[in-house]
Amino acid sequence: MPESSENPLESFSFEDSTISKDVWIDSGGAILGLPKNQARFSLTAQLILEELRVRHQRLAMHGSSEIAPSLLLTLDSISELLLKAVQLTENHKTPEAITEALNELSDLGNGFRDRSIYLYPYFLKTDTGLVVRIALIAPQNKEKTDIIPYRRACFKYSQDIVAILIKNFASRETPIEEERPGARLLYRDSKGVLFLNPNGFSFETDIEFILKKGFEPYSYIPLTDFIVDLVSYASAASKLYEINKDYHIVLSQNSFLDTLFKHIAVQLDALSGFSFHYLKKFAKENKILKILDQIEDLETKIPSSGKRLVEGGWKFAYELIFLVKAFPFDQIKSDDLSRVQNSCLVSIAILEKLLNEIQSKGKDILETKISEIIVKIKNRVMDHTERTLSLSLINLEQEIQFLRSLPKFDEKSVMEQLQAGLSKSLGVTVASTDSVGTLVAVDQKYFSDVVLNTKELSVKDPVYKEHLVFLDEIKKILIERKDENYDTLSQNKELNEPVSKKEIEKEEPKPSPFDFNEIQKNFNLPVGIITALSGSVLSTIVSIALNRLNSLLTGLFASILLGVALAYILRKDDSKKTGKDKGSGKIHSGQEERFLSLIKASEAFIYPKKYNHLLDKVYDPKKLRNQIEENLNEIRNLLSVQERKKDDQKIISEVEHAILQISAVIRIPEALQVKGRNKEIIMSKADLKTTLFRDNLAEYYRKEAGVYQSDKDMLNYYNFVIREIEFGYSRYMK
Repeated sequence: MPESSENPLESFSFEDSTISKDVWIDSGGAILGLPKNQARFSLTAQLILEELRVRHQRLAMHGSSEIAPSLLLTLDSISELLLKAVQLTENHKTPEAITEALNELSDLGNGFRDRSIYLYPYFLKTDTGLVVRIALIAPQNKEKTDIIPYRRACFKYSQDIVAILIKNFASRETPIEEERPGARLLYRDSKGVLFLNPNGFSFETDIEFILKKGFEPYSYIPLTDFIVDLVSYASAASKLYEINKDYHIVLSQNSFLDTLFKHIAVQLDALSGFSFHYLKKFAKENKILKILDQIEDLETKIPSSGKRLVEGGWKFAYELIFLVKAFPFDQIKSDDLSRVQNSCLVSIAILEKLLNEIQSKGKDILETKISEIIVKIKNRVMDHTERTLSLSLINLEQEIQFLRSLPKFDEKSVMEQLQAGLSKSLGVTVASTDSVGTLVAVDQKYFSDVVLNTKELSVKDPVYKEHLVFLDEIKKILIERKDENYDTLSQNKELNEPVSKKEIEKEEPKPSPFDFNEIQKNFNLPVGIITALSGSVLSTIVSIALNRLNSLLTGLFASILLGVALAYILRKDDSKKTGKDKGSGKIHSGQEERFLSLIKASEAFIYPKKYNHLLDKVYDPKKLRNQIEENLNEIRNLLSVQERKKDDQKIISEVEHAILQISAVIRIPEALQVKGRNKEIIMSKADLKTTLFRDNLAEYYRKEAGVYQSDKDMLNYYNFVIREIEFGYSRYMK
């Protein structure tokens, strides 16, 4: 497991600590028995054991009633001791041989059940800083020895320095890596299998890092008793915050809230990396395609940098917790599954405790986030009004989705706070009594210009006629509260009167009966003109030849009538011909009917009327195909008997083709494509046609872009998508 590069033993100040010296509580002990069958130990282990026996005999002969830790044999003196042992070969004096001997004597492999020595640290203050010594205890003067006196003596000897150590932990900034801070909780075994240690960012881990320095150059042997004693001591002095029995955080003297955010960042990064690694694998192997899409979508959202994780990681933590908890572990058979699930659940429990503590500790997070949302919406509305001179539609349910998992969340109360906050600085009204949580808003400084522009738009798009009604309601609200910003920046200072219902419903102008296009539809003009001209010329020649000028007018009139008659008759022939062509189209009516049946059978599953999130109706090619595959059985049941007989891939391809005909496909230019983001965005043409859907979708992508303010490529990508949805949508309707 990766360890912090910072050495906690260095650069600590040694001012007096304010921690009481009498708060340590014994947390249990153990009995050390006489070693049995010493011949089973290596020669190095036997010599260490013998030296311990002699050392303790000297201490007993000293006659002191108190144990002096400085007189105990310590690990750092073992090497020098063995150098004097002529009966040992050089191979028995190496660090590897000493490590093996310590493991044997402590019975590390069996969980210390039959240990012959007991290890416990104590601290010294030197000119270079703190030094940790690992004392070896094995009296061997009684059949059974109580080790608690030794344990207490060593801790008491270190107590002043331990107090300083805790104080320095409290005064320093909690360090985390800038890139992938959660990597410190992940490690691989000798076979390359990935593991997660959720407790790896705790106070206990920091202390363990210090203790490992005392073991160098030998392998570390866990000193669980000392860590338990230290945690009990610091907890009794109210210096620690407990996450679980193995995870404590030192209460910071600076901002404990910032410390909590850093712990969330580390846990979130570690859990996402670990869970995505395994859950994607399980989902692919078991074809759980919907969850696979959710994982891949969330994977692209969660930032990797420490700074961004600290600032906004908690927003994604709730989504990750929900996703992992919803994963169908019970439906999958795997040897690794139980281990992965247990590790994830421990990490989730830690994250939930941290998130709850943030909510309960200062600066109510919910209130803070509500204020942030109000500011973001206000800026967005002001920008939208200035750019487009039109109303903004606000879906409050979408705006508050990140707050739903926060403790004490009350949806009705939060929506009321948002509406009240926005109404103070903008022109706002409720969109509809049937549309809960949907508001329309405008920057009132441009009110008259918005009215004029909306009138023009309503001529072509009936949706804007409803906007005029909203503007009338907003105008009454602004006048009633005597809003000082009302219409201050409009080009037209004279406000337009509210548009009447009769004016809104005014019919479109009808085409003129003398329209050239209309004449062409009713007459074959070339035939008529040629006939009339030919007849006129012929009648003129005949009249001149026969010297009957009085018949000239009759001939001209007859020629014109004949031209008109032929033009109309031949038009009828063309119409009949067209009718025949249309009739021949009946050959294809069966194919068209089949095509429509595919759309009818699948549209409700691809573009449902009821949905939880806007993105449930937005796809890329892969997600679209997965959605069809997941609902294949239901779609098949709605097809004709003959269609049902086709193989799965055939139906999937045909349904996919049919759905694309009623879909708008926004293709991202190659120059703007970003790795990990969709190259194509697919949605229903019917949805894209509605203003509410466009506004909500654009706001969703605008919110996504807000996460990547420092990433130019991501901003260019999202800005293109937003422009296409808001201004270029008409070209996708063809």
